[in-house]
Amino acid sequence: FMKYMIEKDPNTVLELIDTYMSTENIKLILAIQLMLEFLSRKNSILIKRQHVKFTISSLFSDNKELQLSALFTLINVSDRFGQDLIHIYDFVEKLTHSDDYLIKFGAIKLLKILTETEKGPDRISVLFRSLIRLIRDENRIISTYSSLWLKELFENNYEALKVDKNIVQEILDAFPKLGLGGQINLIATLTIIAKKQPELILPYLSRLMTLIESDEPQIRAGIILVISLIARIDPLSVSKAIPLIGKMLRDPNKTVRSVALTALSRISENLPSSIVRYVEEIISFLENDDVNDVISALIALRNVSKVNPAAVKNIVPHLNDLLDMPNNEIKFETASIVKWIGTNYPHLVKNTTPKLFQLLDVPDDIVKSSALWALESISRHYIPDYIDDLFDKLLQLTNSPNDFVRSGAVWVLANIISKKRDKAVILLSKIDNFLNDKDKYVRAAATIIAEKIAIVDHRHAQKIVNTLT
Repeated sequence: FMKYMIEKDPNTVLELIDTYMSTENIKLILAIQLMLEFLSRKNSILIKRQHVKFTISSLFSDNKELQLSALFTLINVSDRFGQDLIHIYDFVEKLTHSDDYLIKFGAIKLLKILTETEKGPDRISVLFRSLIRLIRDENRIISTYSSLWLKELFENNYEALKVDKNIVQEILDAFPKLGLGGQINLIATLTIIAKKQPELILPYLSRLMTLIESDEPQIRAGIILVISLIARIDPLSVSKAIPLIGKMLRDPNKTVRSVALTALSRISENLPSSIVRYVEEIISFLENDDVNDVISALIALRNVSKVNPAAVKNIVPHLNDLLDMPNNEIKFETASIVKWIGTNYPHLVKNTTPKLFQLLDVPDDIVKSSALWALESISRHYIPDYIDDLFDKLLQLTNSPNDFVRSGAVWVLANIISKKRDKAVILLSKIDNFLNDKDKYVRAAATIIAEKIAIVDHRHAQKIVNTLT
């Protein structure tokens, strides 16, 4: 009847509550507390400070039903009366040890709210220890919510937490006891640790590897991500997980395939040779609609091409299309691959020079410099037909404020000057600037240009001798 009255005439109910609030009759106290709880859910603005004091006294009762109702009433009004509740913090923490799972759940939820109300290292530490304990609770609701709140605590207060490898072990020990939602929360927590302190997770690599072949795609993807993050500090140890990760490139789930690709891309930064066996599968990702997949594939292929350019030969048919794509990162990575292949197999990539030439007009200096260095590797062996246009563009780029663009332009000029004797005088007029450039690569290229000009046209020899002297 009171629930009905709260909907229709809450003020009358409040009068009734205020009239009987001083009673000592336990049944009447419970009835009043239940009304306050319902009122706090429906219209918490009507709850006053005296009602909060009454509810706090109910919380300290030995009656579990009364405690439970008091907990949820305080949770509902904590946004308005949080500061009034700080003094019960330690008692609320004790309730998280209750043998009643509903009281335990309400207590940990209120403890989380009070910690956020008045943050401090000690309170964060109390909540941290409570959540680590409760992720192993037998009640699935408590363990799942605790895993969620633990993840949020790591996201927002990592620096205040004292995280060590024992915490990682406790998280892994709790993992089998949780449902899928809780396990996903714990993997997200491990991911945060792997980003901040990967060395804490490294000792548990073998345990993580056993989870890669889970039936759940979210678990497979999450674990692969964690392993890829710890590869930054010890790629050699992580290399034993590469066969499992490589297998996931063929996983039926798209997210798992993408994460496996990203992981191999990260591992390739330090161990490029270890992923050579997966090059063909990685190349297949270049046709994906997902730009991030294409970028990850290109990064992996670029790293392999540095040490084994022959291994990535089958990317050649894709190069011009990739250089045409609107994404600048894709253009940059593709041009970088062209550079490394061009150094050893220039005949394979010489047909990319028109596209590379077009990239010299893009506003992005990173893309521009990557295209220049790709042209530099090819132009050691092949000079394009449009050499006059190329020469003029390169000369223009020698004035760029960007060191990589400027040095790339001068090095390509050094490669093609032998074929453009009529341009020697123009380059000679700039040789002083090149030799005095702040960038050592520009200065190095300038000496090559000087040598080649002296070879192709002896009339300038004395000028060059004087300049170099």
